[in-house]
Amino acid sequence: MKALRKWYPIDEYPQRVKDLNIDIALAPLRDSDFNRAKSNLRWLEYSALKIPTVASNVEPFRCIEDQKTGLLVTEPGEWENAISELIEDQSKRKMIGENAYHEVKKNFNVEKIAA
Repeated sequence: MKALRKWYPIDEYPQRVKDLNIDIALAPLRDSDFNRAKSNLRWLEYSALKIPTVASNVEPFRCIEDQKTGLLVTEPGEWENAISELIEDQSKRKMIGENAYHEVKKNFNVEKIAA
């Protein structure tokens, strides 16, 4: 069985993601040459919506300050602990989401990058 998904205009994307009511975003990547060439776009998008992210500790996500603007995971077994930590601590979830939002707003906005 195949699910067909409706396409939406790109300007609706942030609201559509927000409407999903995501509590915790996940950004898993294996450490490889290919993945090291990727961008941190997933973290930027989630952070712009104040969604805390648990991410692999690999190059695209090295901009994340562990325990402040996200949680970085190095070993496969650490994922469960990191996710549980955010599930169980709502204030930490909120703090990381807020910190990540302010980091993106301050250092990853178009004016700052284009300057």
